[in-house]
Amino acid sequence: MTEEETARLIEAARDWAPRSYALVTLLYLTGARVDELLSLDADQLGYNHGHRTLPLTQKGGKKRPAPVPPLALDALLGYLGDRTDGPLFITDTGRLRRWTQPEAWKHLRVLARRAGIPQAATIKPHTLRHQFITDNLANGVPLQDVQDAVSHSDPRTTQRYNRRRRQLDDHPAYSLAAKLAARLDTEEEETPSATGRD
Repeated sequence: MTEEETARLIEAARDWAPRSYALVTLLYLTGARVDELLSLDADQLGYNHGHRTLPLTQKGGKKRPAPVPPLALDALLGYLGDRTDGPLFITDTGRLRRWTQPEAWKHLRVLARRAGIPQAATIKPHTLRHQFITDNLANGVPLQDVQDAVSHSDPRTTQRYNRRRRQLDDHPAYSLAAKLAARLDTEEEETPSATGRD
């Protein structure tokens, strides 16, 4: 997705429900995997050196505290309200049943359709992790910092996300098309119109 599409998705989530907004902002602003967030309990929202954190589980089972930025924290607290126990994300039936990955995937696609995202039918929670990586790299955050944030052991894994984005952005077809368009514009200016009028 583009940054503008990501913003539209987040706005659609905000307008839909507090749970939607909390999930989407946490996925995008922390780079967490959806299973990491859905496995958490409400009482795991903590503090670490002045930061509000969630203990995300890396591949291999190692836990790491991830900071929850203010925007995501506001969304999460708005969703939790006074609730301090049970699963962090619950179904909307009123019972404290943990929201499942298939339910979250389906919900994200509903939000994407509502936001007018062209690839709504294929969007998945990992799309927001991908956006976290590519948007941070595009905004000049050092590769090492992004790699650490998403717990990639190999920088090449993180760089692959960046290369995928740049594959299209930097594709030679664009420079060739720009050169041809400039040439056609020049020729059009030099050639009298068919009616003989300028």
